[in-house]
Amino acid sequence: MCELLGMECNVPTDIVFSFSGLALRGGVRGPHADGWGLALYQGRSVRTFLEPAAAAKSPLAAFIRANPIKTLLAIAHVRKRTRGPVTLANTHPFVRELWGRHFTFAHNGTVRGIDKQPRGRFTAIGRPTANAPSARS
Repeated sequence: MCELLGMECNVPTDIVFSFSGLALRGGVRGPHADGWGLALYQGRSVRTFLEPAAAAKSPLAAFIRANPIKTLLAIAHVRKRTRGPVTLANTHPFVRELWGRHFTFAHNGTVRGIDKQPRGRFTAIGRPTANAPSARS
């Protein structure tokens, strides 16, 4: 299972302290070494950092810890792969634009039956297995 961190604040705050602890769970103090991501909202837009590698050993994650970014809303994720390959497309949090806003989503576990759900004009980006053409892990 993956691990998630969410932060909502009433004043702009950096996530360095909490993210530092989560990043260590991504390969040093925990087995979640199959990718990591961080989404920081700035107004209606989101700044996203994603990497399909261990957060604990990531130069990008170290850069984020060394250069605090203030936000009112943040979502962070470290992944322990249960399904789907270790790829950027399968790295959370996922961000999509709809109605002129950025929406961020991360989950813990497998979203079963997603292939059977109607998606209309939307196409999944990640894949549950190396050969399957749809859905995220």
